[in-house]
Amino acid sequence: MGVLLMGNVASFAQQSDADQKSQQKQVEQQAKQNQKKAKAQEKAAKAQAKAAKDQQKSIDAQQKAAQTPQ
Repeated sequence: MGVLLMGNVASFAQQSDADQKSQQKQVEQQAKQNQKKAKAQEKAAKAQAKAAKDQQKSIDAQQKAAQTPQ
């Protein structure tokens, strides 16, 4: 019976290690996905800022044109 118990303990330890590695892999994958999302959001924010800047330039140009006597 002692041998059987030791076998179960070893089996449990292996299972626990495998679960831990699986969990670690999931955590790493989630971190990678989060990084990708963050980079995509940053890229979108930069594009939005550029669009706003371009729009402001356009508005400034229109105002300047409106003020210029024909």
